[in-house]
Amino acid sequence: MSTSIDQLRLEVAALRARTAPLCPGLAEEYQNAQQKADAAWRAVGCSDGAPQHLAGEDLVSYRQRLLAGVQSRSQTWRGVHLPRSQDALAPIEQQILTEATNSLTDPGNYKPGELRAIVSLDQTGRKITRFYGDPGVTWSPFQPATIRCVTGFSGGGK
Repeated sequence: MSTSIDQLRLEVAALRARTAPLCPGLAEEYQNAQQKADAAWRAVGCSDGAPQHLAGEDLVSYRQRLLAGVQSRSQTWRGVHLPRSQDALAPIEQQILTEATNSLTDPGNYKPGELRAIVSLDQTGRKITRFYGDPGVTWSPFQPATIRCVTGFSGGGK
């Protein structure tokens, strides 16, 4: 019985360690990583932006998870395994996020008849919605029907 109680105490201690509040400096680094990735996540269609870190997730794993969500939009880093080193990840992170955000305005990423609403936040936190894709989707209900005019008859007399 004592063994099972000791086992439970170890499990509780491990859970407390995973859910302990972050020190202010580390919490700020998590927030910075999320803010950097937010625009790219919105560009790929996630209206809520980049997800928050998970309890017990280290900073490098969190940054890798953020990048994995948008890596498919990067021409340079699509399908490449990301490094575990924080120093090696920094330039790759910037390039992936830039390419993913720029893919938003690339006309080649939209099919004919597709119009996508992308929500971004301005500096004060207000939501701004921009639309990308085929503008014909929006304007087609307002287009007049095609009218044919006959201006004269040609040929065919007696």
